Amino acid sequence: LPLKKILNACRVETSILFKPSRPWGWPTHLMVEPSSHCNLACKLCPVTAGLEREQGLMEFATFKKIIDEIGDYIFTLLLWDWGEPFLNPAIYDMIAYAAPKGIKTISSTNAHVFAHRENADKLISSGLDTLICAVDGITQETYQHYREGGRLESALDGIRMVVARKRALGSEKPLVNFRFIVMRHNETEVPHLQEFAQSLGV
Repeated sequence: LPLKKILNACRVETSILFKPSRPWGWPTHLMVEPSSHCNLACKLCPVTAGLEREQGLMEFATFKKIIDEIGDYIFTLLLWDWGEPFLNPAIYDMIAYAAPKGIKTISSTNAHVFAHRENADKLISSGLDTLICAVDGITQETYQHYREGGRLESALDGIRMVVARKRALGSEKPLVNFRFIVMRHNETEVPHLQEFAQSLGV
């Protein structure tokens, strides 16, 4: 790790201990929302409920300005919030821009966009470290109960495509993480999750 990051982390931890009026260090982790749009309408999500804010896509120039300012201090960059981050075409450039600064990049997706091979290839070439694929059902019935407007098979096609292109391109990245939030309507599927995930290669 660069000495600059280590010293900053020490300053941050010391700030937590002494609680000064202003922090002594820069942030060590950063969360950026590349897109406030989404292609699904999940229950409980503020995007579905109607966030009272302007919808849009972050411009690469804005992202670059942020990373130029604090990229030397942060360890981890989380590229998501409420919207589907990969609806922003600039996200691949964002990931690639952060990588040379020694920043671990993680993003979360509903995976639909990766059913298209070109998107999977751009993802892999960007150098993303970890891709969280949020799939909260292993049958269409349970999947659509929460992820309204989504097709389970499209999400699974996206996951399979990323896994297949990783292998074809000989890449170790991204680590593909299968996320399943247990709720009353899908809890009966939990015993089948490990086998299901293994069948996807995640």
